[in-house]
Amino acid sequence: MSSGLPQKLGESEQTPISYLPIDGILKRIQRTKSFVLGVGSIGLCDPMLVRSIAIDLAKRCSVKSGRKALVVTTCSAGESTQPAAIAGDDYHEATWTLPGESKADTKAWTAQLGALPRWKQEFGLIVVELGDSSSPQMLRIGRLCDGIGVQLLHSATSRETIRALTSLQNEKLSILGVWTVGLATRKSAA
Repeated sequence: MSSGLPQKLGESEQTPISYLPIDGILKRIQRTKSFVLGVGSIGLCDPMLVRSIAIDLAKRCSVKSGRKALVVTTCSAGESTQPAAIAGDDYHEATWTLPGESKADTKAWTAQLGALPRWKQEFGLIVVELGDSSSPQMLRIGRLCDGIGVQLLHSATSRETIRALTSLQNEKLSILGVWTVGLATRKSAA
């Protein structure tokens, strides 16, 4: 992606996603002026695939709801980031750096979160890529979301899936949908 603009899902060399169920998500989105949707995953996580899914989901929901969308990706402090904001027609992208251990990292994290209320005024849909369900950002950022969608990646076992979904429910996160990626190679619980 040398141009800095996201590729369409089918243009990448990642596993193509043939169907992402968005009808239930669209119903929830249209009930509010601005909606924050978290997208997390269960299973071995390929960051480019997860990002592609979040972008595809945001674009499809934006088109069907007629809302301007923002996709927020997350990265660790040492990782390289995309430009702070990339504009498209009704699609924009921003990157949040996850908090580290120092006070400066915590202060920077809090400043980033301060942009969310302003973004909610500008965008009708904000899709936040949450990473793996066991990661700290799933709970931290997931609590800021109006609902979350969970992707089951091909490496997730049934036992791991049940444990992760139960944990998310116990944390009172609103799960709007669960879909699979690479189901053909998915492993069953032992």
